[in-house]
Amino acid sequence: MNFIIKKNHLAITLSSIIFGIFLFWTTTSSNAPAILTNKPVDYYNLLTEAFLHGQTSILKAPDPKLLSLANPYDPIANSQYRLHDLSLYNKKYYLYFGATPVITLLLPYALLTGTYLPINIACVLFVLLGYIFSCLTFLLLIKNTCKNINISYVLLYFLVFAFAIQSPILLRWANIYELAIVSGYAYSMIGLYCCVYYITSDNFNVYHLALGSLCYGLSIGCRPNLVFPSLVILIGVYGFLILRHKNIYGSNDKYWIKVFFYKEGLAAALPLCICILILLKYNKIRFNSYFEFGQHYILAGPANKQIELGYAFHLKGAIETLKYYLVEPISFVRQFPFVTSNIRNLELSAKAFTSRDFQVEPIFGILYTAPIFILGLIFPIINHKIFKFGKPLNIFLTSIYLSSIVTCILIASLGWVTARYSVDFTPCLLLLSPVHQPGR
Repeated sequence: MNFIIKKNHLAITLSSIIFGIFLFWTTTSSNAPAILTNKPVDYYNLLTEAFLHGQTSILKAPDPKLLSLANPYDPIANSQYRLHDLSLYNKKYYLYFGATPVITLLLPYALLTGTYLPINIACVLFVLLGYIFSCLTFLLLIKNTCKNINISYVLLYFLVFAFAIQSPILLRWANIYELAIVSGYAYSMIGLYCCVYYITSDNFNVYHLALGSLCYGLSIGCRPNLVFPSLVILIGVYGFLILRHKNIYGSNDKYWIKVFFYKEGLAAALPLCICILILLKYNKIRFNSYFEFGQHYILAGPANKQIELGYAFHLKGAIETLKYYLVEPISFVRQFPFVTSNIRNLELSAKAFTSRDFQVEPIFGILYTAPIFILGLIFPIINHKIFKFGKPLNIFLTSIYLSSIVTCILIASLGWVTARYSVDFTPCLLLLSPVHQPGR
């Protein structure tokens, strides 16, 4: 068994090196060379510069002509004067994207080196981190739920984890949107690994649980919408703890209820809650509101700043949107990488802002990216016995599934179709696709 574990870890190491080289090539060969500079050249490094100066607003002042407009938020009137996709509040620019990548990577790098890390290299590091912990989580899950796993099967899944979630495609043009998404992906995968490690180990070290909770909190600081899958995973952890204690002490013993107040319960909830409170305080400092992330003040948004283009829920279009995310066909071309989004999407994307209810960017369905996704989607059917919650692990596996489904539905309900959003829910579906009922 130790030999098999070492062999799998060696496979992760070698595949990570190869994948990292590919990621570096693909992001630097798309007119974005990795050049270290003493001045920030992208929005995230502008935020890094702001933090270095002890403030949350971008140092660059808005154009006076922008501020003199009757309605500075009118995207037509401000088009000549604005900085695209920044928020304007109290005559200052703010970045509405999550600050976790700055706090955990860009700011420490700037403090240590005196230079700013290129945003595409930051994206490479986060994608690679997410990939490594996806593979480690996969090994933990199959070790506890499957038998007689062949190394070729493992290597196949490592390949799928590398290329099926569309993160390499995002790195062809790595910018603020992509950094927020891939950093959220990385911290979600680290958090999931820590939780799975805690649940599948024999010693139940609460430090792993606390670290997992912290990483989920950091993921929310990257992508606030990740609060929903994070809470579902937290519920799954508590379900595991309650069921485990109930099995040990019996249904008549009240100790299993007290799990919420013991070190296990605190380790699972406290770091995540602290991260959420810090994020709310960060919003209060910037926009004088705990629940304002800056979307109301986006300069490239609708003329009426009280309407959030693409951020209102559109349940009627959710089914249509899911079709794009899941089964939209691929178009084949002669140029590398030989596949592209369905050509008709290119026409739809040209009209992206003509309707508030439904907007489509070029995309193809994840079932075409890797058909094995379907095993994750139909996880309850394949593993219907898991939903009887006979074992403590089963309830946590269910929470992983529900977290991805909840995220997928929420994204579909936004009425905005774009490939990068699929990274929020596809990794968990991949992780569940090889999982079988224990004992089969």
